[in-house]
Amino acid sequence: MNRKYLEYLIKQRKTACLFFGLLVCAISLSPFITRSIDSWVINLNTTMETAFVLGTVFTFVLPAVLLAWVHSRRSADLYLALPVKRKDLLITTTVFIALLSWIYFLIPTAIAVLLSRSGLQMWLACSVFALFFYTVMTLFNSMLYLIANNIFDGIVMMGAYSLLPVAVFGVISAFLDICVAGLRSTDLPVTVMRWLSPTGLGAMIYNNLLAASMNRPLAFKAGYFMALVAYGLLASYVLKAEFIDRQSERAEQVSDRFFSYPLVINLYALCILIVLSAGRLSLQYLRNHLIWYLILLLIYIVAMFIYRRRIQVRLKDLGVFLAGILLSFALSAAAWGTRGFGLADSYRLEEGDALVYSYWATVDMYDLTNREQTEDFWSHYADVSVEVQLPVPLKEQDQPVIGFMEEKRRDAINRFYEGDEIHYNGWLQIYNQRGIGEKTEDFNYWQYNMKTLFTEEELKQLAEYGTVTVYAPEINDGEPLSLEEFLEAREAYIHDHE
Repeated sequence: MNRKYLEYLIKQRKTACLFFGLLVCAISLSPFITRSIDSWVINLNTTMETAFVLGTVFTFVLPAVLLAWVHSRRSADLYLALPVKRKDLLITTTVFIALLSWIYFLIPTAIAVLLSRSGLQMWLACSVFALFFYTVMTLFNSMLYLIANNIFDGIVMMGAYSLLPVAVFGVISAFLDICVAGLRSTDLPVTVMRWLSPTGLGAMIYNNLLAASMNRPLAFKAGYFMALVAYGLLASYVLKAEFIDRQSERAEQVSDRFFSYPLVINLYALCILIVLSAGRLSLQYLRNHLIWYLILLLIYIVAMFIYRRRIQVRLKDLGVFLAGILLSFALSAAAWGTRGFGLADSYRLEEGDALVYSYWATVDMYDLTNREQTEDFWSHYADVSVEVQLPVPLKEQDQPVIGFMEEKRRDAINRFYEGDEIHYNGWLQIYNQRGIGEKTEDFNYWQYNMKTLFTEEELKQLAEYGTVTVYAPEINDGEPLSLEEFLEAREAYIHDHE
């Protein structure tokens, strides 16, 4: 690190640093002004969160400000001609950004701890982690900014790579929702997004450290911390090539290196293509979605215009786009051919404290299996609801109802992949619960369309294991009735209207 260059940075940015420091303090400490003394523990927690977020924002903004000279031809020649090693320039700039972001975090949170008279240990742990995290984020964002060859492209690279985990999350979520029968809850998209994002990893660790102030159990995961270390090491390695060994002639040139526009544009295009192609492929499906493929191709060509700074349609670009379409088709075909890569059949029953089977359908009140939409259907409809809750571990006496429900599930899955799924007939929901009473949490959630609804005899059998209720406005314009009460009321209703 070069001490004179550090002093230069401090003197050059002194006024701006002071202004933003006061602004961060005012924003972070505002809860202590707007809330009562009785909620000072909550105020401390809010200040800790706000200051951490604002400090993180500066690790995005400051690299674009303090390293902008790298992307200017005149400035690059001037700075690189200084009697300072490039390594020292990089280290000094990184230290300045990380320390300034940390100070912006440290001062308001220290004041908050003094005002609330609590949370000292938590504050010390959060402060140490914040310094480490801001250092990693400074290195990582500087790496993204320097991948490009000019200021505009550098900002685009920072934004594109920072949002890429969110795009991947959306792609995985949409793909699983479309291609996996019944899947309604899974941690896979969130897990993948978290590991791809150093910002997300840092937020998870910091929130776990903050848990101590709210009397919540500490759930520190060493894997998250090690992943941040890996991101920092990766950024340091790449920065050697992008800064220390950088050719000054790159300034203000087209950002055509592999990890800049060529990779970013094609990655985002592939993500959108995967979502477009996730449905069951057929000529009708392709006709219905052709306009979206053409719109995406137009956006792809415009992105290439921005990248090259000139209007040019190249056959190579069209070939790459076509290859992306074929790859997305292959992925979709594989998903449908393997029943969602096997995920549709990988469910487990014995998890948590309870297994719940839930059923709902709107039917004809005269025939609880009939969903046929006649002209007068809604004048005598009924809502049928079933809930069977079985404690985990499952007991031998529960096997008949489990076997019956699982047969319905398998039938719904088979129909889904055979293209014989009828929408809006009825829903079978299967999920697990943990906890008791008001603290019950639902998870492992699956929901299936049912083509063949439960008959009245099957509903009577289910009533022996759980609750079966029926709401028919024509008969009971109020609270739902149990199945037995409804059948008696319906018989009386039919008798009265004969």
